[in-house]
Amino acid sequence: MARALASGTLELGVGSDPDALRADLLRFDGVGPWTADYVAMRVLGHPDICLPSDAAVRSGWARLVGRTDHRAAPAEARRPSDADDPPSPPALGEALAEVRPWRSYATLHLWRTAGVPGRTAVVGPSAPAVPATTYPVPIDRTDTRP
Repeated sequence: MARALASGTLELGVGSDPDALRADLLRFDGVGPWTADYVAMRVLGHPDICLPSDAAVRSGWARLVGRTDHRAAPAEARRPSDADDPPSPPALGEALAEVRPWRSYATLHLWRTAGVPGRTAVVGPSAPAVPATTYPVPIDRTDTRP
C-alpha cells in the first residue's frame, strides 16, 4: 500500500470518491470492508459512511434503544435469540439508513455511547448545564480581515 501511495497508483485525499477508494483499498491484503470504510470516513471526511458490523457501533445502538449491554457475558452464556443482543449488521444498516446522509456522525455518537458506563445510553450532554445567567461572549463581527 505504501508503494502504491508513493507511486501515485493509489490516491488518497479529501476529493477522492469513497466508492472508488473502497474498491482500490480492498485489493490490498489485510484490508477489509471495515478498514476501507473507516478510511473513507476518517481520511476523506465522508459524512455518510456506515459501519454496521463494528462491535462498538452495534453495542452503542443496543444501548441507545434501551437494550442491556452483554459485552461481559461469555458468548456461550448468551442465547442467539436474546432480544438484548446488539442488532445484526444488516438490521443495523437498515436502521441507520434513516439518518442518511449523516451516518458517519451517527457512527461517532454510537462509538461514544458504547463506551459510556452503565446500562443505558447518555443521550444529552454529560457536562453540567450552564446557568441561565451565563451568556456566551459575543463574536466581534467588525473584524473585516480576509
